[in-house]
Amino acid sequence: ALEALTDPALTALSVDLVVGANNPHRQRLAALAEARGNTRLHPPRPHLADLMAEADLAIGAGGTTTWERCCLGLPSLVVSIADNQRLACEALAAAHVIDYVGHTDAVTSDRLCLALRALLDNPGQRQRLAAAGAERVDGQGVQRVIAAMQTADTLMKVSQ
Repeated sequence: ALEALTDPALTALSVDLVVGANNPHRQRLAALAEARGNTRLHPPRPHLADLMAEADLAIGAGGTTTWERCCLGLPSLVVSIADNQRLACEALAAAHVIDYVGHTDAVTSDRLCLALRALLDNPGQRQRLAAAGAERVDGQGVQRVIAAMQTADTLMKVSQ
């Protein structure tokens, strides 16, 4: 992603890059970030919500943080990095909730750059993605699970 962001048309963008503790490319990413400029490199964080709340657009993997980005109404370009992420990414893309670029083995920096430029050039699409994500993921899931568990517990007591 950082290589895609070195495209001359994208270098004015401010970028926050969070690099995991076990990322084997940490030093290379730090060098790319420094050379690119306008890029803040962050160490592993306990949460990303504060950075995501400030962002206009995200590039991320297709894991659980996808749901957090949706809840915050953050339009996202998404790359699946594990096979178990593909179906969810495809379904979210079909529902126009994310812009799914593809699986990591098929995504090049050029392909990501083109997708990013297309999304940046289309503010209406970014707004639609943000609205669709926030509509589908309202952040109230825990409360619904608790309510369902309480209902199930009540039904079990009644049936005994």
